[in-house]
Amino acid sequence: MFAGLLFAMIGIPFLIGGIVVTVRLKRKKKSVSTSTGFIMGGLIFTVVGGVSMAIPGESEGVSGDEPTIECTATVLDLDDTHVMVNKETIYKIRARVLPVRGAPLDVKFRERLDARELRAARKHRQFACVQAASDPERVKIKWKSPR
Repeated sequence: MFAGLLFAMIGIPFLIGGIVVTVRLKRKKKSVSTSTGFIMGGLIFTVVGGVSMAIPGESEGVSGDEPTIECTATVLDLDDTHVMVNKETIYKIRARVLPVRGAPLDVKFRERLDARELRAARKHRQFACVQAASDPERVKIKWKSPR
């Protein structure tokens, strides 16, 4: 997702700049062949970025109203994505999930963590969690419930 955002952020200014330059050159009745390269490059970067942001690469979490299974999550890895939303950093988390019934499962997902949740994630290794009954890859860790 971060790479897609980066591509889109690069592509949009090129696309807008190319359009602005094309309009100015057209008004002066000059060749627009150089500005079409900016438009095409910007368009390609923007489309690639948008498509890669739309493709889910990791678990999308659990919504509040769907059936869930209780589980215990062991945090294996916690990486900063260097993306912030509302002053909360998004972290890439890899965890081993042990449901109440069933086999353990390794999952990867991204989640916003505030400072308190981050301290808990770094201090403790195991937390209560819930899995979506329809898709065990979708997990919501209860950061305020260490085990």
